[in-house]
Formats: sequence, C-alpha cells, structure tokens
Amino acid sequence: MRPLFLPLIAIAALLTVAGGCASTPSSSSDYRDPLLRMNNAQLSSGDRTSAVRAAWTQYENGELDREIFTKSMKSMAWKYSAPGNVRNAAIDNLTKLDPDDTANMVRLMLQSETDWSVIEHICEIVAANDWKRATPGLVRSWARPVFEPPDDLRPERKALVALYPDRSVEEVIFEVFTTPVANDPLFGEKTRRDAWALLLRIDQDGRNAEALLTADEQHEDPLIRTLQEAAGALHAIPLNAEQLSWLQQMRAPESGSFWDEAAHAIAQLDEWKQNELQMRHVAVIRWFHVNEPEYLQRSREELVRLLELRLDNRRHHRRTAGFATISGGIKETISFWDERLVWADLLGILLADIATRDQNVQNSFFIQAHADMLDKSTEHGGVLHAYDRADDTPTFLAQPFEPRPTQRYGDNRFVASAELIDASALAPFHYHFHAQRVSNVEYAGPGPGDLEYAERHGRFCLVLTYVTRTKLNIDIYLPNSARVDLGNINAED
Repeated sequence: MRPLFLPLIAIAALLTVAGGCASTPSSSSDYRDPLLRMNNAQLSSGDRTSAVRAAWTQYENGELDREIFTKSMKSMAWKYSAPGNVRNAAIDNLTKLDPDDTANMVRLMLQSETDWSVIEHICEIVAANDWKRATPGLVRSWARPVFEPPDDLRPERKALVALYPDRSVEEVIFEVFTTPVANDPLFGEKTRRDAWALLLRIDQDGRNAEALLTADEQHEDPLIRTLQEAAGALHAIPLNAEQLSWLQQMRAPESGSFWDEAAHAIAQLDEWKQNELQMRHVAVIRWFHVNEPEYLQRSREELVRLLELRLDNRRHHRRTAGFATISGGIKETISFWDERLVWADLLGILLADIATRDQNVQNSFFIQAHADMLDKSTEHGGVLHAYDRADDTPTFLAQPFEPRPTQRYGDNRFVASAELIDASALAPFHYHFHAQRVSNVEYAGPGPGDLEYAERHGRFCLVLTYVTRTKLNIDIYLPNSARVDLGNINAED
C-alpha cells in the first residue's frame, strides 16, 4: 500500500494548489482594493501604509465614494490595534479631505490615545495647521503622567508652544482650567481637573499657579472662586485633582465653620509660616488654634526639641524591607528628615503623637489590626479624626473604613474607599495597618506604594505595624517622603 499512498498524497496536494489558483481573480481583486489591503493584518505596516495612500489617489481620481472613503479613514485612524504609521497615514488623508472635521476628531483622540507615534503625529499636525481648538485635548493628553518622555520633551508641550508662541504653557493650561467648554461633557469638569493636575505637576510647589489665581480678578465660577479663596485665606492650594476634590469638600456648606476658623488661625501666623503651608496643614493648625493655641507660638526649633524629647525614650523599629539599600540606611527620625520638614509639618507630627497616645484610639487600633490580620484579601485602614475638646465627647477617633469588595488586591495593599475619602475632608490623618502577621517588624514603616499614596492625596498618613502580638509600631509619613517613627503602643492587659 505504501507505494500507492504517496502518489495519492502528491495528487491531492496538486489539486489543492489548483483549487487555490482558482481563487486568484478574487485575490487579485483584493490586492487592487486599497481599503481591503490597509485593513489586512497579514500585510506589513509598510504595505498597509501604501494602501492608505493609494486610497487617496483613487479618491482623487473619482474611483472611491467620498462617504465610504471618509468612514474607512476614520475607522483606521481610531483603530488602536493597527500600526501607528498606518493610522497616521489615514489621519493625513482626512486632514487633506476635511481639515475642519479632522481638527475635531484629533481633539477627541488625544484624550485617550496611547500610541506615542500617533500622539506625536497628531501634535505635529495640530501645530502645523494652527488648530487651537485642539488645545483642551492636548492638555488632557499631557496631563496623563508617563515615565518617558519627561514633561519638558512631551509632544503635547511642543504643540502648545507652537500654537501660543507669545504665552507660557502655564498660562495656556490655566486658561483651559478657567474656561471649560460649555455643554461639553468631554471637555468640561474632567478637563478642568486634568488641567489643574498638569499645571501643578509642572509647577510642583504651586507658587506659579497661586500667582495666576491671585492675579486674576474675582471669578464668577464657583471652583475658581474657591481656589482663589484658598490661596488668599489658607495660603495653600490643591496640587492635583484628588486634592482639588478635597478642597471642594472642605469649602462645602456641610463643613460648617471649619473654613472660617482655619482661615482665622492662619491669618494670625507669621508670614514665613504662611508661605510654607500646604493643604495637609489646614486641619492641624485649626485644631491647635481652637484647642492648644500656645503651640502656634512655638518656633521651629522649639517644636523640634519638644518632639525629640517626646520620642527619644520610646522603642523604635526601622523598616528594612522594600527599599534599595542606601549608605547609612533610611532613618525615621526628626533629625534625618529635618530639611524636608517645615514648621507646620512638625506641628502635624506633634498632633499625630498626641492623638495616637489617646487610650481610646489605641484600643481601636488593636481591634482593627486584629481584624486586618484575619482578613487576607486586603489591608485595613481609616481616618483619624481630631475633634474639639469637650467634657462629654472623645477628642480623637480612629474610624475604620474597609475597602470595597472590588478594591481588595491582596494582603499587602490598602485602597482607600470613596467613603473614607469623603469622611476625611476635615480630618488630619489617614491610617492603615501592616498586620499580615504578629511579627512584622521588617515592614515597620511606609512602603513605596504608601509614600505614593501620601503624595497623591497630599496627606499626613500613619501606618501601624505589628511588631509583637501586643505591640504596634506607629510611623507618620508625608507627601515629600519624610517619615518619622513615633514608637510603639501596647495593648491593654
């Protein structure tokens, strides 16, 4: 049977080839149709780009219907799975066909586009055609943080410089923030928040943004008016979108007299103290003003000495896990972080130490830490409130907020729920636990993700770590990565 079987296979193969040859006219037709070729993922990106250009030639020669041509090019321009050079060729065709409509299209594309070759090409086209209407899209695209390229080399920045050669990019971004596109959900509040976040990212201490706010006349827009009031009364402005929401909550009617009391306290500070303030300091200064006003008169040096005296005799634990080794190690002391701690930071550390020495707070911490240790789906955390002193109510309260079911990413990560954020508008501290086990000393302190959280939210944050079954170590950490070990607390017998 073997000698007969092999020829039969060969004959079948020939028939298959012959059958394939029978489809040649159809294949030839596909090859002549540039719209089919440009969408053929089996072809090289160069061949597909050539097909896009060939489609333009056919359209110019009257061989392609305008509506079909337009829909095909738009489909390709938005096709994220297609190579960038193919999509860019489609955008070029649309620019030649209808510049006005294409300007609107790329304005929309910019807010979600992730292919850098497409972003760069769009930015070049926007600049070359002076499409100022794309400005909000450029700002939204640039507002998305990336590791590379750096902000000063971003193509969106280059396009804005080309569009507005007589103005600074900060002024252009500020104008996008102050003039949202009316009745346009895509370029309304989201664009404003993105513009603010970008403005503060390229102006990290907020001073240029604050100058733009105070230089502008009183604005009718409630958000801008709130920012102007914050700059004037609190000497602090939000540094990103999350903090912008925080400021709006702080100014809301349901916050009662908090704003006025904080503004009154800040107005009495020396100018050098006011000039260093950020949003995390507002609740702290207000609390001391109402409850312990003498501390507001202390100098920076006096606060340093006071804190060192309070912390010196306590048991401390330096975190050793999760950081690259540096010469001498990262210390968690006031003296090590002295250059990063402004006067109001020292006041915040003092309030954290006062609050965490409260026996009711400590009892709550141990109950919550135990619940965290039993729960392997997430880390637990909450808000540490500092209320005004009264005879019949506690001054400090550790209010827990478990992450939502959809925000549980494992036993080594804490995600703040929306409820936690909403409840913390007037509170000085966020906190969470490192309670994976009762001997967790190598993780006694904030990790890289914790420091990023503090920076994003602009908060004083606390982390409590089991070092033994009956001891929790407390560290406070700040948005500038400074961290101070406040020592251990002990469970009640």
